[in-house]
Amino acid sequence: MNGRHAHRRGYPAPVVRIGNSWLWLRTDIEAWKTGVRTFDHERGSLQHEYVGAEELAKRLGITPHALRERTRASLWKRTPRPAGKAGKSLYWSRAEVERWFATEPRRLGPLRGVSGHSDQPAGETRFVGFCDLRQMVLAR
Repeated sequence: MNGRHAHRRGYPAPVVRIGNSWLWLRTDIEAWKTGVRTFDHERGSLQHEYVGAEELAKRLGITPHALRERTRASLWKRTPRPAGKAGKSLYWSRAEVERWFATEPRRLGPLRGVSGHSDQPAGETRFVGFCDLRQMVLAR
């Protein structure tokens, strides 16, 4: 329904883009059906509250395909649970992702920010953990 009404005057703006899909608030759509034509937010206003598969996979240090495989296999110790699905694209609550990273041990994937974004002085050695505690790499 949203696609054919999205360009009508007074139709609410989509609040987040996940993959190739824009999402609207259900409350806005229901209000629009009752005649409301003024809404308090702009297009993409909730984008900062959600994480798509590309962003989460990058943060986990895996490919989007590996992330899809983890979610299909319900490997919740290795991947946060998605908040929902938009079309074929999964999405996660940013707050839940942050909570998951704060509570899960670092053994569950590469440390955040290690792929080419080193803030360490040249020549210093640092530990980088991959997949589980049995696989360790010292990176320079």
